[in-house]
Amino acid sequence: MKARVLFLSFIILGFLYSCEDDNKNETVIIRTDKDCYSIGEEVKVEIINNCESILEYYICSSYTGIPPLFLKYENDEWTGFWSPICDAYLSHCCGEFEPHDKYEDIFNLEFEKGIYKIEYSFFVEHGEGYQSFYSNEFRIE
Repeated sequence: MKARVLFLSFIILGFLYSCEDDNKNETVIIRTDKDCYSIGEEVKVEIINNCESILEYYICSSYTGIPPLFLKYENDEWTGFWSPICDAYLSHCCGEFEPHDKYEDIFNLEFEKGIYKIEYSFFVEHGEGYQSFYSNEFRIE
């Protein structure tokens, strides 16, 4: 019985301290300041790295921050709406997002009415490729 309790404790601790579990919303939090915006209104986003390790991201030559991908919900699927244009010459890996740091950005895009969310991609574990993390959904009215 003690072995089972000890084993379960290790599993629970592993989930709490891992940045690779399925509940990515707890390890990387991405949220907008509002759930609904008017056309022409700025969208503010905040990202928090709750991992115990550095997250790495692709540096895009045309963008000074962590590059986002805005997705729009249309025809029962999420499709890319906007992202910075990265070239192969000056874009490179890797920017670093320190543990427990907060990153903020403001977007004033030519949004159309609809439902959106923002995707950010990070290297969580070397050799494992990028993992995608998503913001809350928000509406433009």
